[in-house]
Amino acid sequence: MLSTAFFVSASDRATASTSTTSTSGTLTVGIVSPGAITNLNPWLAGGQSAITTDQLRGLFYITLLLQAPNGTLMPQLAQSWSSNANATVYTFNLRPNMEWSDGTPLNASDVVFSFNVLLQNPLFDTLNGFLVASLIKKVTALNSTAVRFTLVHPFSPFLQYAGLGKYIVPAHVFSQVSNLSNYTGSANPVSDGPYMLVNWSAGATVLHYKANPHFYLGKPKIENIAVELLSPTANIPALLQTGEITLAQPTPSQVAGLKGQSNIGVSFSPGVSILSTYFDPAGLLMFDDALYPYNVTLVRQAIATSINRTQIVDLALNSYGTAGSQGQLPTSLTQWIPPNLPNYTFNPAKARAMLQSIGFKNGTNGYLEFPNGTAWQPQIMDTGGSASSVVSVIVQNLKAAGIDASESVVTIGSIVKGLQYGNFDMILLGTSRPPIPDFVLGVFVTNSVTPVGTQELDYHGWARWSNATVWNDLNQARNVSSFTQQYNLYANAQQIMAQQEPLVTLYYAQNIWAYSNATIHGWSKVAPQGYQFPQAPLLMALGVPSASSGSPVNTTYLVIGVIAVLAIIGVAVYAVRKRKG
Repeated sequence: MLSTAFFVSASDRATASTSTTSTSGTLTVGIVSPGAITNLNPWLAGGQSAITTDQLRGLFYITLLLQAPNGTLMPQLAQSWSSNANATVYTFNLRPNMEWSDGTPLNASDVVFSFNVLLQNPLFDTLNGFLVASLIKKVTALNSTAVRFTLVHPFSPFLQYAGLGKYIVPAHVFSQVSNLSNYTGSANPVSDGPYMLVNWSAGATVLHYKANPHFYLGKPKIENIAVELLSPTANIPALLQTGEITLAQPTPSQVAGLKGQSNIGVSFSPGVSILSTYFDPAGLLMFDDALYPYNVTLVRQAIATSINRTQIVDLALNSYGTAGSQGQLPTSLTQWIPPNLPNYTFNPAKARAMLQSIGFKNGTNGYLEFPNGTAWQPQIMDTGGSASSVVSVIVQNLKAAGIDASESVVTIGSIVKGLQYGNFDMILLGTSRPPIPDFVLGVFVTNSVTPVGTQELDYHGWARWSNATVWNDLNQARNVSSFTQQYNLYANAQQIMAQQEPLVTLYYAQNIWAYSNATIHGWSKVAPQGYQFPQAPLLMALGVPSASSGSPVNTTYLVIGVIAVLAIIGVAVYAVRKRKG
């Protein structure tokens, strides 16, 4: 068992197996994590396990708004919202009579506190990409259920960034924490989400949750959730078949082994739920745009021309995804993608000719050399596992174009270090991007490039690429509210990014969940609507058999049955004795 889920310790399993005392049962969820979870601070990104960390926190911390599967903003802690005509004042009206999991009232003062922490700690604001601190002039509680945000200047995506991208935390708890930067998380954090985390410790491989009786939608049907952290190489089909887990996200290559099994259901959706919005799982080929030869635009274009994105989707993703757009945006955002973007159609011969046109030479081994005659042997860093399936296709594609590339499997920590210091050739970055044009187009754009070898903590600067026009277009788009104005600015930014190709968007993958349909009730009805774990609409609909499931036993009949059996035995004994007598 440990070979497929090596993050799970024996003691954690023992605890998980005994946590089914509730009459409403336990849901066991397997979530793949690239490493142990050591920090559940609501403002920190979670380091190498950021996506996993947000899924875990999403059970017990929630946000003001929720994004519906069709992209619509929905009420969550806030029941309504409004803005003034020029998008400089936003007001959120909270639901009345809400409580934290410890019974303390949840009101406007908690929202004000949560955002003031971001204003006082700007680094916290940058870590999840939804930047709002520099926009906010002041945040004010108008009364116990109304909060007003006054902005420094107009910002049209503010509802998405502030409403979906920031957790609301209990002021009465965190106001007592002396150093929020060093805070790793409580063993039993006070919750505003549907569940409460119970007895957590850093590095635990199973996290235990109990239903929150104070949740604003009511107490969930499932009393307990046990989340097991799985290795990226975990055999999820086997874990589902044995019943060790009842819900998990398999890799595309594992789907074929699940689809034909009558007791396993598989559902697909375009994105994964992080915070209260959807993020499209994406594969990016990152260049160090400040390091030769990747600082040459034509080299990046040639590499893009060398890669068969459709082949990557078909072979590495088993067709569960789409090829990436040249303009960076998820292909689901059709209304924002302009026509006639530069297109790098797979053409190895053309790619080789492009490189030769700027001085690259054919070496004796058949591969291209630098113009000075030295070998060019770029390495593509990845973390192994399913990432290797993608990189193996890229390596074959590049070799066909004369680029003697190879794979370098490293830890996620090495990936992050390479991105921060800029000491890499290419990196396969598996990430997730929300369907918000401002976020995706600006995620790796900076107006100040950090020199190679100097640490860059803000991921916006990891590509080490800057373009003044793109920078200005994105900032202008934030200050206008009409679709036409925003479209024109985003379209121009996409044209430039597609032409300069600071990174290659390889694919956008589908999100896959597999579940035991004999154990989980409600998943097949709610998940197809698009809601996902850990979003409240899904969690509130789910049910599992209780630990004492089965037909109830009527004790009266049980007593009568026992008496009848004893009577029959008594008669038989009397008859035997009488015959012997």
